[in-house]
Amino acid sequence: MLLYIPILVSVVLLLIVKVQSGRKLNAIFQGFFDLRAFRRVIREESTVHSTATMLLLINTALILTTSISYVIFQRTNFYTLSDLFIVFGIIAGGLIGYYWLRRVLFSLIGYFTEQNEIANEIQIYNQFFYQVLGLFILPVILFLNYRLDNSTTSWISIFYNGVLLLMQLTFVLVYVYKLIQEFRQTSALKISGYYLFLYFCTLEILPLVAIIMWFIG
Repeated sequence: MLLYIPILVSVVLLLIVKVQSGRKLNAIFQGFFDLRAFRRVIREESTVHSTATMLLLINTALILTTSISYVIFQRTNFYTLSDLFIVFGIIAGGLIGYYWLRRVLFSLIGYFTEQNEIANEIQIYNQFFYQVLGLFILPVILFLNYRLDNSTTSWISIFYNGVLLLMQLTFVLVYVYKLIQEFRQTSALKISGYYLFLYFCTLEILPLVAIIMWFIG
């Protein structure tokens, strides 16, 4: 039941962003799916560095942490309150550490390749992805909560599984789209192909594989 609290907080955060910064939310969403629009958006410091972007990042962290915690508690025998807080804190810390690791990595890449502008663009694009990610995962988590896949009414079960599969495929396709766009951006950096391959395998493809396995499981 406590896992519903972060979801409610997430909904409130999204409502605040929509009401107070609807234009910036649309700009971020459009910038993620259109690189030309993205380059227009990043010229606006008020959009890239704003309260709306911070709230969207917090929203994604909450939703990801909640969804992972939910899956863990569904598949283990740990149900005490202390276990919940410990697991939630560890997952949140891991996600925050992953986010800052990527930021530091691209800052170093920009410094050593002397192409800070390109590295900064990639970093901001990743930030846009994380902000959009929370918008995609929230409805999936809410839909999963209904648990109608084993309904005694066959058409309800088929409909539920079909919609859930569509939502999962949409999420995976969005992630793959992000990988393609990021590859196009990183190819402009003067860096060894070996290191690019290593980066994509460890920090991009492995998370995608983990997500797919999570959906399959």
